[in-house]
Amino acid sequence: MERMNAAKAAELAESKLISGPAENEIERVERDSREAGPESIFIALKGEKNDANDYVSSAYENGCRVFLISSEKAAGQLAEHDDASVIMAEDTLKAMQVMAKNYLAQFDLLKVAVTGSTGKTTTKDMLNCIFSYKYKTVCNFANYNNHIGVPLTVFNVDSTTEVGIFEMGMNHMGEIEVLADIVRPDIACITNIGVSHIGLLGSRDNIMKAKMEITTFMDDKCTLVYNADDDKLAQLADMDTPYKKVAAGIDADLDGVVLLPLGSGENIVAYSPTEAANEGVTFMLRYNGENIMFYMPLQGLHNASDAAIAVGAAVTAGMDIMDCSEALLHIKLTGGRLTVRISGGVKVFDDTYNASPDAVKAALNVLLDDKSGARRVAVLADMLELGDRSDEYHREIGKYAAERGVDLICTVGENAGSIADGAEEADTAGIKDVKIMRFKDCDDFTAHADDIIKRGDVVLVKGSHSMHMEDAVSYLLKLGSELGQEEAK
Repeated sequence: MERMNAAKAAELAESKLISGPAENEIERVERDSREAGPESIFIALKGEKNDANDYVSSAYENGCRVFLISSEKAAGQLAEHDDASVIMAEDTLKAMQVMAKNYLAQFDLLKVAVTGSTGKTTTKDMLNCIFSYKYKTVCNFANYNNHIGVPLTVFNVDSTTEVGIFEMGMNHMGEIEVLADIVRPDIACITNIGVSHIGLLGSRDNIMKAKMEITTFMDDKCTLVYNADDDKLAQLADMDTPYKKVAAGIDADLDGVVLLPLGSGENIVAYSPTEAANEGVTFMLRYNGENIMFYMPLQGLHNASDAAIAVGAAVTAGMDIMDCSEALLHIKLTGGRLTVRISGGVKVFDDTYNASPDAVKAALNVLLDDKSGARRVAVLADMLELGDRSDEYHREIGKYAAERGVDLICTVGENAGSIADGAEEADTAGIKDVKIMRFKDCDDFTAHADDIIKRGDVVLVKGSHSMHMEDAVSYLLKLGSELGQEEAK
């Protein structure tokens, strides 16, 4: 963050400095009173359970001297301290968002935003990997992709930043528009339109509208890179838009990932990726008439599609295609996204960050393509926010897993029971018997894991974030270590 004083912070937040020194300096933004300290501004956000205005005294004791608050009570507490700079706002969240928007607008940098039902964090990681190969880059960390996380990411930008990459998530209409207003992206990327949050938005058409909010503030100097293989996004090809378009996808008539004329925009086509077990994904990209080989040390052929989108954004920004290829050799994904972890002869595919039907099928494909283990085990937890069709989507996953030949399916959670139902109803004629086990929650699974998981198993763990399946991964790795020690004896 670029250093500023309390008066400047109040100006950017379009709020009033009601007391204290105007010259108190800040160099970071905190929303947790325990983290607030010297040269920080403590933004007192109201949550569902807690109001951070109640903790201003704690932040002051930790050394914080600049505060953005919305409570008269908090203002009274801080008025006791002559050295505390107090900025008052009616709504501290909105004030923080306005502050982030005005703060970011001060800098001359390329701003890239990415959203989508699945793959947006992977694509964000790829964008960060590519752009940071040549430029000083800032991007979201962890899951900081919402109405709070994006503003906090913005405050990591400073005068030396050349590229800002902002992942944008949502589960309601209007959320991405707020984030797009803060960032005002030069390049926007949309990975796909799936069924995540369909229970809240009602239809894929509404999800499309919500995702397209990322383009609200884009003009003819801006570019949208989108997945043309998605049936909803493919409609963009025939739409007149105020911004330029780059389509990314698979074209069976072409033999590579290609940049080609397509209407008023351009087209990047990922084609014929191949995957070597435990090694990674290889695919071709054609640009300016030349075929370029790409390799990424990631599991899952679906990653080629996300890479095409990321490369499309990079070449649109003027990066050399060979630099993109070189950069992706070193790609590492945010934790919990189809990461291979091996412990004592048990291989675990950790894909615990989140879950939707498309993402679960992609992860199952990775599991089923792995031939290294004695058994392939799928530990599948609830997929959430799927609305009235939740049972149908879960059954579809169970049928898919069983008919593709998963050896053991362990379902975790009430909704995931329908995965087991679908697996039991699947036509598995000619396929070895599929064993199915049901567990009420993650703790129930880990309590029985010692009797289930064997040395040599390859295990996929997948489920929505709130199902806490990362605990299952930790337990399986511990169990694998124990099994390895027993084998050594």
